[in-house]
Amino acid sequence: MNGTEDDGPAPRVREIEGPREEARKLSSQLYELLRVKGRASEGGPGVIRCEGRNAETFYRIAHPWSLSAKSPDELKTAMAGLKEDLPRHGWKIVEEGRSSNANRTPYFMADSTRKRFTLKVTLEGRTEAAPSPSGEGEPEGGVPSGDTEPLLSFHLVSDCYQVPEGEKVDTY
Repeated sequence: MNGTEDDGPAPRVREIEGPREEARKLSSQLYELLRVKGRASEGGPGVIRCEGRNAETFYRIAHPWSLSAKSPDELKTAMAGLKEDLPRHGWKIVEEGRSSNANRTPYFMADSTRKRFTLKVTLEGRTEAAPSPSGEGEPEGGVPSGDTEPLLSFHLVSDCYQVPEGEKVDTY
């Protein structure tokens, strides 16, 4: 679901606020599906460009947010539970794997079967104990200095839309 001319139907015409509100609601529903409650990041959905389209008339809505919890294990539980529950709530898992970063963080992607949105969920930061500095003995606990706090990262992106005739996208 990426809204380019050669991969499906032409973008639907919609006022920006409609898909923005859908993104807010979908993110709230995703949070409610999490089996672990943690602290969600602040912020809301914003407007981004549609690649390969006229930026004055075509747009997407993106809502990146994250969840922190008491431990990396809670985040792993949340991610596994969400991946299991999403298909029962109108989502289709379309990809899963590990990123190519140093931590080889796990991720999955899902497409909404009801709305025109794609979701990527990634377990960010170090989620395993760091090896001891000497390479011997017990691993150190926690997140090594310089590494990011473990987070469950959500990136919700709409399909490409077109503003109504005579209007322009002016909120990038």
